[in-house]
Parts: sequence; C-alpha cells; structure tokens
Amino acid sequence: MGFVKKNITWILIGLILLIALVLFGVSRFLAGDAGQVIVLVDGREQGIYSLREDREIKIETDRGFNLLVIEDGQAYVAEADCANQVCVHTQPVSSAGGQIICLPHKVVIRLETTEKSETDAVTN
Repeated sequence: MGFVKKNITWILIGLILLIALVLFGVSRFLAGDAGQVIVLVDGREQGIYSLREDREIKIETDRGFNLLVIEDGQAYVAEADCANQVCVHTQPVSSAGGQIICLPHKVVIRLETTEKSETDAVTN
C-alpha cells in the first residue's frame, strides 16, 4: 500500500506543476503585447519603439535633445538639455495613455497598445 501512496503523491505533484505551467502560459498569452512608445516632435511622428526591447533613443530637435530610455517595460526621459527639466522629473510611464512631454523641445512621448481596443474615444 505504501508504494501506491508514493505514486499518487508524485502524480499529484506532477499534475499541480502541469496546471501551474498551463496557467502561466495562458496568463502570458492574455497579457498581449506590452505596447509601443510613439515619439512625436513638433506634432510629427519621429519613431515607434516596442516596450519589450530595452534601448536608449536620443531625440534631437533644432531646440535641443532628450534621451529616452526604454527598459523593463517602461519609458522615461533620463536626460535633456532644456531649462525646466520637467520631462526628466516625470515618472516613468508603462501603460497605454501614459505620456511624457517636453514643451521647450516640442517633444511628446506617448505609450499606446498595439492591440485593438473594444472601447471608443468617449470611454477612453
């Protein structure tokens, strides 16, 4: 009888691990794309970057520069040569709708999801 109990224990442990792996896979699938960072300079799109790829982007304008850092699924301005430094002191953004603005350089950094939304402009 001890042999049967040991086998049942191992079967239950294996089953629990299998369920955990399946749930992890489903949660990753449902999470979808992390989103994208859209950089606008003077109202014109300068670049689109994935939040999944860590990188540094130097945004140069005729008014100065901003150093955009994307890491660990969030984006922030690490450095800028504008006088007020509001963009540098803005908290990192990591979800759709978040944005960082540098008025002196006319730079807008906006996060959007790449998935189609079920909501419209009124509910956003």
